[in-house]
Amino acid sequence: IEAAYLTGTPSEQWLIEIKESLANQIISDKTLMRLILLPLTYKDEEKKQETIKLCVNLAQKIPDKEQETFALAGILAFTDKIISNSTKKYIEEVLGMTQVGQMLMDKGRKEGTITLLFDLYNDGDITLHKAASKSGMSEEDFLKAAKSILEK
Repeated sequence: IEAAYLTGTPSEQWLIEIKESLANQIISDKTLMRLILLPLTYKDEEKKQETIKLCVNLAQKIPDKEQETFALAGILAFTDKIISNSTKKYIEEVLGMTQVGQMLMDKGRKEGTITLLFDLYNDGDITLHKAASKSGMSEEDFLKAAKSILEK
C-alpha cells in the first residue's frame, strides 16, 4: 500500500489559516479537516513527521475538547501509513493525557462544587434538600460524597 499525498495543496496557507482560527478560537469543520490532512500535503519524510507533531500541538490548543479529541484521533487515523513509530506513540500519549486530564478536571470541579454546597449547608445558608438538588444527587448520596471528599 502506498500512501497518497495531497501535493499541490497550499500547505503554508492552510497552516496560516489554522493558526488564525486557533487565535480567534473559531474552529470550523473545514479548519479541523485541514489540520488533520495537513501532514499529507508534504512528500518529504522528515517534513511529514515534523508536521504531524506540529498538528498535534496545534490540536491541543483547540478550546472545545470534543473537537480536540476528534482532531487528534483524525491525525492518527489519516497518517497511519506514513507515521513513524515514535510519532505515533507521541500522539497516543497526548490523546491519552488529554482524556485523562479532562476526567481529572471534571472530577475536581465536581468535588469543588460538592464541598462548597456542603459548606453552605453546614453553615445553615441552604437546606440539605437544596444542596443535594444543586449537586444533582439524592440527599443521601450528597452526604456520602461530601463526607468522602472531606475525609481526604
